[in-house]
Amino acid sequence: MAVSQLRTPLQIDPRFVKAATILGGLMLLLIPLANTIFAHYPPYLHVVGPLLLLPGVEQLYTQSKNSYTTVEKAGFCLLALGLIIGAVAMGVFGYMFVIEVGYMIILLLTAMALIGIALVVLGSGIVGRTLWRAQTVPQWLAAFFAVALLCDLLISAYITLSFGSGIAFYGLAWVSLGCYL
Repeated sequence: MAVSQLRTPLQIDPRFVKAATILGGLMLLLIPLANTIFAHYPPYLHVVGPLLLLPGVEQLYTQSKNSYTTVEKAGFCLLALGLIIGAVAMGVFGYMFVIEVGYMIILLLTAMALIGIALVVLGSGIVGRTLWRAQTVPQWLAAFFAVALLCDLLISAYITLSFGSGIAFYGLAWVSLGCYL
């Protein structure tokens, strides 16, 4: 057996990637509605939604990985890392009120959530620019993906003064990317 046969990349079924990306985007679309209707609900949408987007990040990266610069490769890593950190922080936040925790834990989780959001915003901007340059998706979709989360955060901060209650544009961008994968 040749060495090249031993080092084949992990092959994920494209139908699974498409379904997971669309479902993850739909979950992000439902977060503002769930925050409005339900005061206290388990953080399933906040945790499972971002984690379902990870196969989509990997698929976008592998579509034309030969044309990426180091900064563009780092953008995909920042996006994936931000999704994971944000999902973990939001998952623990959701169950934080069930158990008694100290202020240091709350401060740590807040810092984790803000770091996750910052990484996702930065990674989404870089990945959107990368998709624009590589022309693997339509340019309107790449531009929409690059600015969707930032617009959501600005609108959410202006209207509700609550980050995390309005990420519908970002969910719509992921649903659109999932349909295009």
